[in-house]
Amino acid sequence: MEDWTGMNAIDTVRCKQNRLKCLSTVLAAKAADSWSQIVESCRPSGSHNGHMDALRHAYWFADLTARQDTSWAKAWGDAHENYPDNDPLEKAMDLHNSAVGRSVGLLYSSETERKAALRAKRDSGLLLKLVKVTAGSLFILTGLLVMHVRSVVVEVTNRTSQPVDSVALHLATQEFLIGPLAVGETRRTRLWPPHSAGIALSHASPFGTRHASLGYLNPWHGLWDGKLLAQIGRDSVTIRQRADRRTLVPQWREYSVPLQEGVP
Repeated sequence: MEDWTGMNAIDTVRCKQNRLKCLSTVLAAKAADSWSQIVESCRPSGSHNGHMDALRHAYWFADLTARQDTSWAKAWGDAHENYPDNDPLEKAMDLHNSAVGRSVGLLYSSETERKAALRAKRDSGLLLKLVKVTAGSLFILTGLLVMHVRSVVVEVTNRTSQPVDSVALHLATQEFLIGPLAVGETRRTRLWPPHSAGIALSHASPFGTRHASLGYLNPWHGLWDGKLLAQIGRDSVTIRQRADRRTLVPQWREYSVPLQEGVP
């Protein structure tokens, strides 16, 4: 395996497709490596699969999302972990921490705010690390199951005939910017609600800001990760949500809510 800030064969192909974005990606990686070493220097054995590794992956993709966009950051992160000899647990850990970083990059434009948010997520256990449990090569991914069942994937699709601007999700006191959506475009993000909480969607258009209440997100889901699919129409939002995931076959419910003028 190459140096962490280096590129594998798939990275190299993507780099040739867009050299400017590639340069920004490498700079973000090196900045993450430097910052995580400073922050986690007091923790032993954290540079590989430990606290430092978790924090630098999260910062890398928080910074990359802020520099570029979440679609580029996700595509690069997925490809970066997709090489033949990558350990499945290491891959799962890195993909999870990268997803946490992207959510922070969407929410905070300030570097200072991003760093503070990542420290908070690390301290609350939202960043995953591998813990050696025997003298051999057996590892467990701490917190992966808990974080999986507590998370909710939200997908938003523009089903109108016009682009929509500044699409945002509102969860409790937090706001998550999804970004503008072209006609037919879908964007997704993963949320970790601390408790059952109402979620709303808002978007801006040339005619003003509109919003809709999408229902409630429950952080404890059972066998399946949470999912809420929202399709923005002209006058309403159509929602498909996993309702009960304690069964082997996930149960879905579908409903529509009207769009209202103003912010939620």
